[in-house]
Amino acid sequence: MKTFRNLVLLILFFKAILSCKRGKDYKKDLISEVIENSSDSLLKVIWSQRKDFNVQVNFTQIINKDSVVPKFQTFSYPQGTPPYFYPASTVKLPIAILALEKLSVLQSEGIAIDHKTLFKTYDNSMQVLSAVDKTHSKGWLTIGHLIKKIFLVSDNEAFNYLYDFLGTDYINQSLNSKGIEGIRIVHKLSSNAISEVNSQMVFFSESLDTLYHQPILSSSNYNTKLDLKGLKKGKGFYKNGEYLAYSMDFSTKNYISLNALHGILRRIIFPESFSKDNQFNLEDEDLNFLRYWMSRVPTEINEPYYDRDLYFDSYCKFFMYGDTTGEMTPKIRIYNKIGLAYGTVTDVAYITNHKGLSFMLSACLEVNENQIFNDDIYEYDTIGIPFLAAIGRAFYNYELKTAELIK
Repeated sequence: MKTFRNLVLLILFFKAILSCKRGKDYKKDLISEVIENSSDSLLKVIWSQRKDFNVQVNFTQIINKDSVVPKFQTFSYPQGTPPYFYPASTVKLPIAILALEKLSVLQSEGIAIDHKTLFKTYDNSMQVLSAVDKTHSKGWLTIGHLIKKIFLVSDNEAFNYLYDFLGTDYINQSLNSKGIEGIRIVHKLSSNAISEVNSQMVFFSESLDTLYHQPILSSSNYNTKLDLKGLKKGKGFYKNGEYLAYSMDFSTKNYISLNALHGILRRIIFPESFSKDNQFNLEDEDLNFLRYWMSRVPTEINEPYYDRDLYFDSYCKFFMYGDTTGEMTPKIRIYNKIGLAYGTVTDVAYITNHKGLSFMLSACLEVNENQIFNDDIYEYDTIGIPFLAAIGRAFYNYELKTAELIK
C-alpha cells in the first residue's frame, strides 16, 4: 500500500510541475497558508491542483468560546458559487435532523410518538413492507435507531425510511424556510435510488395500538434541472451494464452546497448563533441526542452492534483518522457526517478535544482519474480519504499552535 501511495504521489507531483498555473493571480489566504505549511506531501500536491480535483473547503474559527454566543470567522475556498459536487451521504445530516423536528411538530399536535416509538411500513394496499430491524434489541423499526445507524455507518436504508417519513416537500420547504440556500434533496440513496415516497408508515404503542398513521406523501414536481457549473462530468459512465461514451449529467440529482452543510452543522452545535426563525425546532434533548450519535464510532457502541473488523473507528470519520483503521483517541471528538459516491469524498465536521480546542471544517474533492462513472474505479483509498485525513490534521495542528500563542 505504501509503495502504491508513493507511486501515486510521484505521478501527481510531476503533473503538478507540468500543469501548475498558480501564477501571479494566486491570492494567499488562511486555508492555503495552513495547507502549504503542512508536512503532508499528498495534501500539498492535491492542493496545487485543487481545481482539477474540484476541492472545496470551509474552515471556521470559534472565538470567545466561553461566551453564550461565540463569534465565528469562516474562510472558504473557492469564493462565490463553486462547481457542483455530488453530496452522497451528507444529505443524511439534514434528514436526520428534520425527522426529529417532525416528531416534535407531531407531539405539539397531541400525537404521542417519539424517536423510540415502533413503526412499520406498508404499500398502497396496506401490505406490510418492513416491520423488523435486526440491529435493534427488540427488532423494532424506530426513528431514533435509524438516526444512530446513519451516523455510525452511514446506512442508506435508514435514510430511505426517513425520506418516506418526511416527504420531498417537507424536506426542501423546511430547509428553505430556515434560510438554508444551495440545497435540493429529491431522491433516495441506493443503487436503484428512486425519488418517490412509496410507503405508508404506521406508528404503534408497545401493545400494538395504532398511535399515528401517515399515508404515502405526494410531492411537488422537482424535475427542474439545476443551474450550476460542473453538472456534466467525466467522459462516460455505465448504466444497466452498458457503457455510454458521454458525460454523466448530474442536473437532476441531489444537491447541497458545502456552505449549506457547514451551516446546518453549526445550527446543531451552536443553535443560539442563529435567529429563532433560522434554527431547527428542536428541544435540548433532541440536540443532545444528535450530538451524541454524531460523535460516536461503531467500536464503542453495542446497539446497534457492528463487526469491529469491518466497521473500525474511522469508518465514518475521514478527517484526521480516515487513512488508518486503528483506534481513535477519546481525547478528540469529531461531530460529523461523511459522504462518498461517484468519486466524490466529503466530510463536514465540528472537531474538539479534551482541552477545549474546537473548530469547524468541511471539505470535499473528486477522485475519478479515468473520468468514467459507475465502474467502481475511484481513488478513494489512495487520494480522497488520505487528503481529508491530512487536511483534518493540518487544521487541528494549526489550531493547537494558535491556542499556544494565545496563552
